[in-house]
Amino acid sequence: MFKRISIILLAFLCMVVFAACGNEKSSKNNESNNKIEVNKELAFQNFKVTINEVSVYEKDGKSYIDLPIKWLNQSFEDKTTFLAATAMDVKQGDKLLNEANNAWSDKQSDVHSTNAVGGEWKVKLTYELTNLNDDVDVTFVPMSGEESQSITIKIK
Repeated sequence: MFKRISIILLAFLCMVVFAACGNEKSSKNNESNNKIEVNKELAFQNFKVTINEVSVYEKDGKSYIDLPIKWLNQSFEDKTTFLAATAMDVKQGDKLLNEANNAWSDKQSDVHSTNAVGGEWKVKLTYELTNLNDDVDVTFVPMSGEESQSITIKIK
């Protein structure tokens, strides 16, 4: 009798473990992550920007791109912010993408942090993608009035 109960309990535990493993795999599929090497730098009169690696992922049925941007304050007087140095357009095809982490409006975010002359700072921005096929163009529009420059990120 004890042997039968042990076998039934062991079988039940195996079923529970296999069911838990199956659920874990499906949740990982719901949030896939793809790192893309970019390694591009743009130089402007007063600052430089560098995008080394981005992450493209799906979460809750939507697609996103994380854009970590290093920016070097080369010659702005005093301390300045990324927001004071440049504006940005992030497009996929002809569509301007929506920023998803509210960095531009949140006064505590990286884009509002001050950076001294010679200082390098990382700004973390997230945008909602329209699809996982088309390239993303990140255009920097310097507040100094000089010409805009873009970096194209190949999604596929």
